[in-house]
This record gives sequence, C-alpha cells and structure tokens, in this order.
Amino acid sequence: MEKELLSLIRLARSGSESAFADLTVQYKPLTESMAKSYYRKYSGELYTEEDFLQEAAMALYSAVCSYKESDEVTFGLYAKICVRNRLVSLLRSATKKTKKTSGKGVEYTEPSYRLLEKENVKQFEKKIKAVLSELEWSVFCLYIQKKSYADIARELGRSEKTVDNAVYRIKKKLKDLR
Repeated sequence: MEKELLSLIRLARSGSESAFADLTVQYKPLTESMAKSYYRKYSGELYTEEDFLQEAAMALYSAVCSYKESDEVTFGLYAKICVRNRLVSLLRSATKKTKKTSGKGVEYTEPSYRLLEKENVKQFEKKIKAVLSELEWSVFCLYIQKKSYADIARELGRSEKTVDNAVYRIKKKLKDLR
C-alpha cells in the first residue's frame, strides 16, 4: 500500500492530474473532517465552510509537493500536519484582520509564506490557470481581490451576468480540482 501511495505522490508531483485526483479522493475524509472541525470552532464572518475546505485541499496539494520519502514520518501524518497548520493560519489571519493597529487604523496582515510554500502556491496557481478559460482567469484574479461583480464587469467590459456565470463555472472547476 505504501509503495502505491508513493507512486501516486511521484506522479502527482510530475503533473499527473489523475494521480492528484486519486490522492484527493483517498484523503478527502481527512481534509473534510479537519476543515469542518476548524470551521465549527470559528464563528467569524470572514470565511465560509467552503473557504476552509479549499484551504484544506490546497494544504494537501502542498503536502504532496513537499513530502520527502526519506522522512521517518508517513505521508498521512505529514498531510494531516500540513492541513492542520494551514487551517490554523487561516484562523490566525481571520483574527488579525479583525484587529487594528493602535491609532493607525491599518489592518494586520498575514506574515509572508516561507519560500517553499510560495513555490507550492505558484504550482497550484498554474493548475488553476490550466483549467480556466481566459475570461474565467481574468474574473478569478479580480474576484480573489474581493472586487464586486459590478467592478469586475466594468474592468473587463462585460456584463455582471457574464461575471456571475464565470464565477459559477470557476467554483465548479475548483471543486473538481479538489
């Protein structure tokens, strides 16, 4: 079983979407249970349950990319630790975003990711870009900047309905990536 798992990890690292999909299915109980558990502990308005599920999925992807076979730890434990750390970071960022610096009114920001995490985010971004159309990618980039549908439509010279439809397709495609 461990050899099959390591083989899937190697294939996923080399860009096999089906291998990553298999890993996602295999570790879905772990990522979903942890995401839902952390979401229940957090009762803020900044993040939804879906945000926690997506963070857990990205953490699994990060674990696949950074796992070292020579480590003494199993991939399952390593993935669990990566997911837990990512969800804790999400909670910390939620807490920091609600606090203000003394007298200046500037929000705290999340500390910079380590170099390895930045590389994993870039790889995940490439996977996302590969499944989205040019319009969807443009909408996605503006949407994650928390721009309104009206602002996105204005900036892209499209209707709000077009933007709404693109966001729907983006969410569907991102769920399929998990």
